[in-house]
Amino acid sequence: MATVPTGAPEVRIGDWLKEGWEVFVADVGMFLLASLIYNVIMVTCLGGLILFGPLTCGFYLMIFERMKGGKADMNRFFGGFNFFGDAFLAGIIFFALSLVGVIITYVGFLLCLVPSLIGIALLVLLQTAFLFTFQLIAQKRIGATEAISMSFNKVKENLGQFLLFGLVLWAINMAGYSVMLGWLVTTPLTLAASGAAYRSVFGLEGSGTEQQPVQV
Repeated sequence: MATVPTGAPEVRIGDWLKEGWEVFVADVGMFLLASLIYNVIMVTCLGGLILFGPLTCGFYLMIFERMKGGKADMNRFFGGFNFFGDAFLAGIIFFALSLVGVIITYVGFLLCLVPSLIGIALLVLLQTAFLFTFQLIAQKRIGATEAISMSFNKVKENLGQFLLFGLVLWAINMAGYSVMLGWLVTTPLTLAASGAAYRSVFGLEGSGTEQQPVQV
């Protein structure tokens, strides 16, 4: 059983986005390459379904290594396959729940605005609930269901602020997908911001301090 920090976490959206950007630009080439591979695989139905969890864990391994002053590289990215079973299960659960929100959003756009807003709200809520899931799997090496539970339980301690953070991340990603190749930047940026949130809330093993500055 992994230990969980006590007390309601402070949500620092601006600080986490700033740190996420600093992490991204510190190894911009590697993060752009990882983002390209990640997004190309995600748009292939079967590949995205199977590899979403492991590759997301690998992305966080890259981010955390950079936060500790190391270099982000492809070995870290593909290191997410070391947690394939739990990462895959968490990814499948996330995809299944997301499908409900996607269907409601799509049908809502066809019918009227209100159902689509409900679908978007469900997607943001789901993303927020899973905010720390894949980081916990990669960092604490815990099972999928325990990681999901730990993530949701920590988020709900300051649900309103975390939902705002989740909405900001969702909006950044949507903006990235609306601009040609914008997702190359917004994917690692939002994941790095989520990584900064994880370090702030749970601490980062091997970093020596939760607030170690990024070395450029």
